[in-house]
Amino acid sequence: MADANWKEYVQKNAPEHVYPGTGGFHDGGFLQSLEEELPQVIAAGAEGHKIRGCVTYAGNTLEELADNMGLAAEVKENFLASMARYNEMCAQGVDDDFGKDAFLMDAIATPPFYASCVDSSEFKLGLVELSGLVTDGNQQVLNSDDEPIPGLYATGNSCGGRFALQYCTPIAGISIGWATTMGKIVGETVAAL
Repeated sequence: MADANWKEYVQKNAPEHVYPGTGGFHDGGFLQSLEEELPQVIAAGAEGHKIRGCVTYAGNTLEELADNMGLAAEVKENFLASMARYNEMCAQGVDDDFGKDAFLMDAIATPPFYASCVDSSEFKLGLVELSGLVTDGNQQVLNSDDEPIPGLYATGNSCGGRFALQYCTPIAGISIGWATTMGKIVGETVAAL
């Protein structure tokens, strides 16, 4: 989710976070390419416009954005309520729901509004593992057809998809905690073979 002030938010991301073929968030190329493509997103309406494996939608109101995304009535209602709640917390400067750092709390209030949907069949990349190993719930590595590869397991920073958009802001120990937990799971799985 973003609004007309998207560039301010993007530049708060860590400089080493990159998308394939774009360089870092701060190198100018990434920001420039988004600026060039966003008018196409606005023009695409309910069709959306694909940017780097994500179908991105726009709207002049949050309601129009929800409609362009094809949200069903109940989902749209939840989306609008969630956006109202988030913007309320941004105004107060405190995230009472998830503990997001105040400096990252940018209201989504200035049109146009944008949202991207990832096509997981095409875009299997997230922070921590860039083009790394995709695994199932038992940490078994999957092939290009999302089928487990017999006898091949990965865990910790060798597999990822843990942080799809941004690191959790209460981050102390999150990587080691995740790796320890998932390492236990893969250990139990392999021991049971």
